[in-house]
Amino acid sequence: MRTPPSGLFGLLVAEFWERFSYFAVLSLLALNLNERLLLSEGQASTLAGSFAALSYLTPLFGGWLADRGLGAGRTILLGAICLLAGYLALMHASLAATYGAIGLLALGSGLFKPSFTTWLSSLAGDPASGQRQASFRWLFFCVNLAAAVAPLCIGGIQARRGFAAAFAFCALSMLLCLACIAALFLRSIRNGDMPKRAADEAKAGAGPRALAVLCLPSIAFFVVFSQSMGALVFWARDHIDRTLGGLALCTYPARDDLGRRPRAGAVPLAHAGTPAATPHRPARESSSFDGARSCAALRGPQRWDALSA
Repeated sequence: MRTPPSGLFGLLVAEFWERFSYFAVLSLLALNLNERLLLSEGQASTLAGSFAALSYLTPLFGGWLADRGLGAGRTILLGAICLLAGYLALMHASLAATYGAIGLLALGSGLFKPSFTTWLSSLAGDPASGQRQASFRWLFFCVNLAAAVAPLCIGGIQARRGFAAAFAFCALSMLLCLACIAALFLRSIRNGDMPKRAADEAKAGAGPRALAVLCLPSIAFFVVFSQSMGALVFWARDHIDRTLGGLALCTYPARDDLGRRPRAGAVPLAHAGTPAATPHRPARESSSFDGARSCAALRGPQRWDALSA
């Protein structure tokens, strides 16, 4: 039984928390822009999609910077600091702060991702030993685990404590990642085993045509996957019954267009959205689905009138 390389566990923990915060923000960004900053659904989807596109474009710059100057360890640290600053900026209910946060997050992701895989490859050693393949299998496991857990956890926090608390939790998870990276970086300096540059280990690979063929399925997949950041989020909010055995899951609290909760004694939005009894239509009991659906059904003065009734 092979012994895992020293430092592998710390890197995997750091990657889990970095991916956790990233996927958590992806699941909330469009909703934050629409419900908290009052952008239209189209504008929110466009801005969230632009952030996702930039997060896949900036690694070109991050990889170049790591190979040409800073090295993998320093580039990862700089990227983690940018990501932490971006998550803290998202806590502010300001469009200017949100634009700045998106820029910081895109830059931080570009600095973090390519250098992290370089560090892991250097840590795992010779590919012929099979240790590198095993290390990357554990890496993909951590990434998929974070992608599955993050939206569920962060959705519950947002539904109960608001967007600011949800983004604060993302900042906390990124702080844990930064602590792991800093500890590994300092240990590498003491031991003199800093990760090599990716260019030092580069070998002849597939040609341009083969790469283009391999990229086409990936592009098709991410065209569909990216709908979960905008259109699919809004559709799920307005049309999905988020209850399980009578327990409400990630239901959104009743608020007016300024983000204010109803005052004490106000009629809950679920009752305000329930059709009244008429000679041709008997009254029916409201449900948690009615409350979630009425958040999208009532707009502007209608919603505030319902909350003030």
